[in-house]
Amino acid sequence: MGTQALFIVDVPFLSSLLTSLLTSSNPQTNLIFLTFWIIIINIIALVVWHWRERDYSFLKIKDKWDILGYIVPIILIIALLATKSTAFNVPIWIYIIAMIITNFCQELLTTGYMQTGLTKTLGPIAAAIVTCVMFYLGHFMIADTFSLMGGIMVAGFVLFSWLRYVRGNIYLANVVHLTWALVMVLAF
Repeated sequence: MGTQALFIVDVPFLSSLLTSLLTSSNPQTNLIFLTFWIIIINIIALVVWHWRERDYSFLKIKDKWDILGYIVPIILIIALLATKSTAFNVPIWIYIIAMIITNFCQELLTTGYMQTGLTKTLGPIAAAIVTCVMFYLGHFMIADTFSLMGGIMVAGFVLFSWLRYVRGNIYLANVVHLTWALVMVLAF
């Protein structure tokens, strides 16, 4: 929620700082700032997680498929670099780097730290459901839920939590998430 909620909920000092930093008319600056913001939230979460839990089982590679899945995003990255010069008015290479970083950070926060912590208190199925709901709320797309794209995104959130539950780590969920972010640019 910290990666997006602070842009919507009024927090003294922080909200005005974030709003002023994002008033740039340059989409590249905004994307870079948002990427750094998500990195900062992840560093804070890592410190808290390490202090309280120290359970990094969600990063354990179980077999070759955990890593081989990244072949799909790599192929998409090559296709994007070969066919596009920009994405959402940002140079394509900046968009790709931002998506690699932010998608992995989102997986760490939700299907990594959150789902692992909730599994210990709620059990694995309830943890996956709560994680899915929080991922959904973190994207603040309630108004768009009943559109085609909103439905696809909700299905994706369910898939990410389910993949983490089934695989026991975040890699396949990250592959699917990153693939989605890259395919959307290729498609449009």
